[in-house]
Amino acid sequence: MIGIEILGICACFVGVFFAEVIVEFMLVVSFFILKPEEPQPAYEEVAEPAAPADAFQPTKSDYEEVQ
Repeated sequence: MIGIEILGICACFVGVFFAEVIVEFMLVVSFFILKPEEPQPAYEEVAEPAAPADAFQPTKSDYEEVQ
């Protein structure tokens, strides 16, 4: 990429505009080549979470106290 930029400078500074487009394209392509693949989401059925052990579990006597 540096070599392409130097060639653009040697072409009376007009070639820098064309060289910059080529260098930016090379950066984008190299990014997509080196980018790790994203894991695909696994759509699975998820079970209902279990109630915590200390969760309030109403009993029949609890209902009788309220009435």
